[in-house]
Amino acid sequence: MKAASILQTGIEKLAQAGIENPRLDARLLLEHATKLSQAEILRDQDLAISEANIKTFFNLIKKRSQHIPLAYLTKHKEFFGYDFMVSKSVLIPRPETEILVEWTRELLQNINGKKDKIKIADIGTGSGAIIISLALTLNNNDKYELIATDLSKKALFIAEKNAAKHNVKIKFYNCDLAKILPNDLDMVISNPPYLSEAELENCQLEIKFEPELALNGGIDGLSVYRNLLYQLKVKMNRDGQILLECAPSQTKEIIKIAKKVWPLCGTEIRPDLAGLDRCLRISNLC
Repeated sequence: MKAASILQTGIEKLAQAGIENPRLDARLLLEHATKLSQAEILRDQDLAISEANIKTFFNLIKKRSQHIPLAYLTKHKEFFGYDFMVSKSVLIPRPETEILVEWTRELLQNINGKKDKIKIADIGTGSGAIIISLALTLNNNDKYELIATDLSKKALFIAEKNAAKHNVKIKFYNCDLAKILPNDLDMVISNPPYLSEAELENCQLEIKFEPELALNGGIDGLSVYRNLLYQLKVKMNRDGQILLECAPSQTKEIIKIAKKVWPLCGTEIRPDLAGLDRCLRISNLC
């Protein structure tokens, strides 16, 4: 069979299943199945595809038609311009989370000259996309001690593989949030689970394939934020900073929690590209 006809059949099957971007997804799955590039497939649409690769492709199309996320089928996801390995054990990195990396870089520029060593922790690291992307964009890496935690050993296995792939030095800890971390953290970044139990029950089908541990924020979606901020009360330097991703509807409540932990703390919200509140900074931790 020729590449063009195989691709078209895949597109039609995904469209019938209600997949949002059937053409793009079918193309990416064909590339994954054949190990051919987009340019190679487009350049020669009469290119013959082997029977083994055809079988692999249509098996992938069948799974995608069941709304299994594309990233879990290709086992890769781009984040901050870098390629990351993913599995069903980790949350799929989202573009809006890149704000955490960008904001952290900005803040580090303001404190770089004030300390000999800056200790940064990524809590609930999952695939490691946040802390690894940060590491890859920092100058003078010897100035930073990078730490990442996750409660899931399977997630840490993926994060460690990604760190090795990108050749960055990060200390990984298997623990509940920040429990076993040192008490002198300068910066914490985190994308905690923030779906309420009701939201998780009624979320899109594709999200249900992602690990509940990375999604379930308890009855009101804020339980992990509460636990994390109270743990960090004794983990942060007074001039430290915390950057959190959150749902747009949660910022006011998270600020209330932060004010209970650090009554004099300062807060700042940064919107995503859609103009929705997406990230929260907590500073002046006293």
